[in-house]
Amino acid sequence: MTLSPKGLWIGALLVAGLAGMLIATAGALSAPSPLQLRAHLAGIARDGLPPARTPYPEQLPCGDILVPIDKQHELAPDCVPNDLVELAGLGLYLRADAAAAFAALTAGASRDGYSISASSAYRSYATQEATFAWWTEQLGPEEAERTSARAGHSEHQLGTTIDLCAPAGCLESFSATPEAAWVAAHSWEYGFVVSYPNEREAVTGYVGEAWHVRYVGVDVAVRVRESGLTLHEYLLR
Repeated sequence: MTLSPKGLWIGALLVAGLAGMLIATAGALSAPSPLQLRAHLAGIARDGLPPARTPYPEQLPCGDILVPIDKQHELAPDCVPNDLVELAGLGLYLRADAAAAFAALTAGASRDGYSISASSAYRSYATQEATFAWWTEQLGPEEAERTSARAGHSEHQLGTTIDLCAPAGCLESFSATPEAAWVAAHSWEYGFVVSYPNEREAVTGYVGEAWHVRYVGVDVAVRVRESGLTLHEYLLR
């Protein structure tokens, strides 16, 4: 299987507020510093992003963890969860219930002999705006649309979504690890769902991301698993 251009990246996307940054890359590309991301924000404010290929007419209510956020449904720029808590030792933030579930998930993985950490969790609208613009510059608009969400359309803005890491790495380096297999088999037990499964890009709009999990609560996670649908399909029913 040929890796996407994003697969060339080694390491984690560490985004914490407006000064988020991407680290550790391979090849000729270099990662953006916090100052570069701020510059992107300034450029966006001045010039705007390229027009979206499809309209995004439906604005979602802020605070509902089960909203069907995707390329057609968006959160407002000022939508910020009101119960964000810091994940111990990571400098990342999730909503309180999601943070507790993540702690339980990592403890469960540890009991089974696996080590799971995280590289990214809550991202503000502004941080996602800069992140998407940066990926667009690096990969081109078409590939960026497959691998990164536009601002307002990212599950990370919900404060319930986290990108996982294993000792072997993050992002695509996570995908083939035993930890990824454990997450695929057990994340639902803790209320998480892998949002973008492999081979479902035609449905979700994004390439597979084994590391990207969203907290929806155990009851909903069980129903999604039993339905055989992607989370995207289930929430749009």
